[in-house]
Amino acid sequence: MINSMEDQIRFMLRQERQELNDDPDYDAMWRRIESKLSSSIASDDVMTSARVKKPLAAKIIPIACAAVLLAAAPAMAGVTIDWGALWRGESISDAISHGLGEELQETVVSGNIPFTITGVAADDYFMNVLFQLDLPPLADNDYIVFESVQLTNKEGREFGVESQLRADASATDSLIGVFQAENKLGGNKEHYDLKVNNLKLYKYRSFPLGVNPLDALHQPFALPYALGTESGLEVTNVIRSKGKLVITYEIDPVSHEEWQPAALSILTDSGDSVGEEFGVVLRTVPNGRVVKQSTFVLSDAELADAELAVTTAEVVSEVKAEWRFSFNVDRNDSLEAIYVNRLNEAVTTNDALMRFKELVVTPIDIRLPFDEDPAKSAGGAPYPRIEYEKQSLIIDGLEVEGWLGTPDLNNRYFSFQPPEWYDDWSQVPITLKLSERLVTDLNDKTSLIALRAPSSESQRAETRIGSFKLHIDYYMDGDDLITETSSEDPRFRSVTPYLYDEGKKIVPQFNPAPPSGNGTGIQVDRYTSAPKGDLELRILLYEWSDPDASTELNLQ
Repeated sequence: MINSMEDQIRFMLRQERQELNDDPDYDAMWRRIESKLSSSIASDDVMTSARVKKPLAAKIIPIACAAVLLAAAPAMAGVTIDWGALWRGESISDAISHGLGEELQETVVSGNIPFTITGVAADDYFMNVLFQLDLPPLADNDYIVFESVQLTNKEGREFGVESQLRADASATDSLIGVFQAENKLGGNKEHYDLKVNNLKLYKYRSFPLGVNPLDALHQPFALPYALGTESGLEVTNVIRSKGKLVITYEIDPVSHEEWQPAALSILTDSGDSVGEEFGVVLRTVPNGRVVKQSTFVLSDAELADAELAVTTAEVVSEVKAEWRFSFNVDRNDSLEAIYVNRLNEAVTTNDALMRFKELVVTPIDIRLPFDEDPAKSAGGAPYPRIEYEKQSLIIDGLEVEGWLGTPDLNNRYFSFQPPEWYDDWSQVPITLKLSERLVTDLNDKTSLIALRAPSSESQRAETRIGSFKLHIDYYMDGDDLITETSSEDPRFRSVTPYLYDEGKKIVPQFNPAPPSGNGTGIQVDRYTSAPKGDLELRILLYEWSDPDASTELNLQ
């Protein structure tokens, strides 16, 4: 799967480039990308403010409904929980401990399992509820999920809830987690009802397919886990390069509710199961199969005796329980930040597309909202165009890495976890460091690359773009033309190609890869139902990395 919104945006940018007939109009591209993303992001408009935020205060009122009510849990006293095991868990816990939330320690028991809500903290986008479960002995499992989580306010409006659930490293037979819901606190007080139902325990299972991964191309396989329904997969492409193995395959979706979606895995001679380093869903084909791509890291020795397998997760046990909480959240001016510094444009000017306007400190994180500089991103803007793959803040001498946040279509920002908390953020020196430059450049060559009567036998064409010598291996896979573009220069990332056939442009199928590439240094493109005979290929854009390049902006 695509693992983050940043990956999704980058993949869509590449898809947009492939759909171009002329030089790209980046404004139009971004509008189309926003339209595509809108179907997968369910969020209302979120207001922001520059005023100082007052602390959130919450009061939890446990309800004894199909559960046993306990007073504040004495078992928690003196116990240090490693909230850092959760995504942003440490930031949420720090906000609570610094008075920007409320420590609760209220417990409800159901199914012989104490469920403790330990605290609540919010920023202007999300409300976060930390919790812990003390488990009795359970069936052997690889992971546990809740069957359902429901959060409603006093008007009965239901909020979507994202759940994290992890093993607590500080205690045996304990789980910790966080519920995250959109923060819509508009007044001084809001009432919420939280209902959590049942635990499902999953165990991974691997089903050997009886073939070495390198010999699996175009072999149909029946999948035994489908429990009575006809189901299978077919490998459509295999690439081996630089210690990586990239397999593209079509697979029928799992139809039984007791099984999770499946992915390829590899069984080594030692009996170990090697999971994918990176996996992405490419598309769904007309017969209903899902097209996936998996990248594995294997030595030649491991691969020589390996066996291709399918791995999925099966429900091995369930715990019936229902935990209910009712709580009030009090806050004045709940949609506000702790500190906002309006940035001087002269300070934040950089060679990338990003334009930073303010530095925002919330109870949960430090944010740098940004948009694209129209002078650099408009369709007529000159190439090359610069991005940076890594962002970090140097806060009073301590460096912390950031990540891309996109809570809705109109807001993008870099988020950082504060290494320390300060009473007066205006006096804290903060520097933004942008590193690992990524360059997209326009191929100034208008000449076409000849592909001589592609057949099932692989042929090679070569060309030079900028400082890069490119190898283009091409062959027919049924009615489809496959091109494999690579360079011996490790800085090379990707190209935006298309075919010419009698003056008509043909773009390849959308084929995403992680931002840093799939690890093989080879870009594979598929042109469906390609014309027969001699063809011509043009490369419009090419992308390359400069991993040692960096720039620093002194924000305050």
